[in-house]
Amino acid sequence: MRSTEAPGVIKTFILIAATGVAIRFVFALTGWAEGALIADDAYYYFKIAGNVASGNGSTFDGIYPTNGYHPLWMILIVPIFKIFGSSLWLPVRVSLVLSAIFDLVSGIIIFRILQRKNLRTESIIASLLWFCSPVTVFLSLRGMEASLSATLILLLCEYLLRLADEDSMLRINSSLVIGVLIGFAGLARTDNLVTAGFAV
Repeated sequence: MRSTEAPGVIKTFILIAATGVAIRFVFALTGWAEGALIADDAYYYFKIAGNVASGNGSTFDGIYPTNGYHPLWMILIVPIFKIFGSSLWLPVRVSLVLSAIFDLVSGIIIFRILQRKNLRTESIIASLLWFCSPVTVFLSLRGMEASLSATLILLLCEYLLRLADEDSMLRINSSLVIGVLIGFAGLARTDNLVTAGFAV
């Protein structure tokens, strides 16, 4: 099914998305999220990422090894700590910016899904809630894997809905795509393996 996107709807979506991303960037880059919004567990990520980036391995205290984290988010933030590790807060702020980018991708997917169903008004409402609701804004500023996880689950859902819309039979290539998406979602958050399995 093809979407019939109206130019006004697209412009409204771009305005909402730009506003939502700008809000996230302001909180991330000014330090407003520090101490108030960043979750305690995020600092475990940051400390371990700093140790990995410094060549000390996967350890929190520099002595004992740990694997107590979801690996995909860790893999993504280690290079940030490698590049910006000389600063105390800059790698944390860049990590929050990365979360905001994942939120942008998720918002585009939500909008695209609803546009495929020709739900123009609903797509704008959903975009407004996703980009500007305090719940979603603050969740992305927790420093955790939530934004990455949401993006991967939404990518999987969009792909499944596209297969359903096109009445496509499950072929080898589509099964491979589904498997890869579920795998990445599971690396983002282990419990995604259950929710993604139900989605399929």
